[in-house]
Formats: sequence, C-alpha cells, structure tokens
Amino acid sequence: MQTTFLLLNALWFAAGFITFSLRSKRFMKFLVRRMDRQENTLLQLRTSLHFLGGFNFALALFCVALVVTGKVFTDARQWQLIYSFLSLAHAAQFLCNVPVALREVKKRPHAWPVLRGPMLFIFVTDAVLMVANAAAVIMLG
Repeated sequence: MQTTFLLLNALWFAAGFITFSLRSKRFMKFLVRRMDRQENTLLQLRTSLHFLGGFNFALALFCVALVVTGKVFTDARQWQLIYSFLSLAHAAQFLCNVPVALREVKKRPHAWPVLRGPMLFIFVTDAVLMVANAAAVIMLG
C-alpha cells in the first residue's frame, strides 16, 4: 500500500510539473479567457505557473525518493509525518480552489472554471489524494 500511495502522489505531482512548467503556455489559454489576455498578464501568470510547477517537481522527486529509499524510515510516526505533509500539500491546492468554485456556483466573477474541464479533474484528484494520505496517517496510528 505504501509504495502505491507514494507512486500515486509522485505521478500526480509530476503531472502538475508538466502542466504548470512544461506546458504552461497551453494551460494559460485554458485559465484566461481570450478577451482577458494581455501580454503583461500572461507573462505574470506564466511565471507563476512555472513557480507552481517547480513545487510540484520537488514533491514528485520527494515521493520517488521515498519509494527508492523508504526503508530508511522504520517508525510508523515517521511515515505519519510524511503522509501528513503530503495530505497538506494536496489540501493546500484543493482548498485554494474552494473559494473560486463557490464564486463559480454563485455565478459571480471567478478566476478560472473549477467545476468543469481540466480544473474539475485537478480539484477532485487533489481532494482524493488529500483524503487518501490522511487515511494513511490514521491507518499507521
């Protein structure tokens, strides 16, 4: 189970790196409506996406390193700390989208569509991985 959870986290964070860093120009077109695209805004957004991609890259490598060297950690409390951190990483990404989703539901201006398309998949997957990692913490307790 441990290797599976770590690999799922690694794959998800790697996908975030690819989406936000390597394919940021494409992803920006999804986030910003055509009529709102201005050169300086797109430059700021793309730079921010690269920044977010960098965090995802580091987290993906962290999970892969844990799979490769995981036997270094032998205490359940150590693994609880690791899974708590991973749950928090997904929670941060999920919870930051909750207010955007609520604005979308209320048909108020919002930054990007959270409840449809690729962002819905990201929103739901972060929620699932947040809960899965939290469950791992509980099961190790």
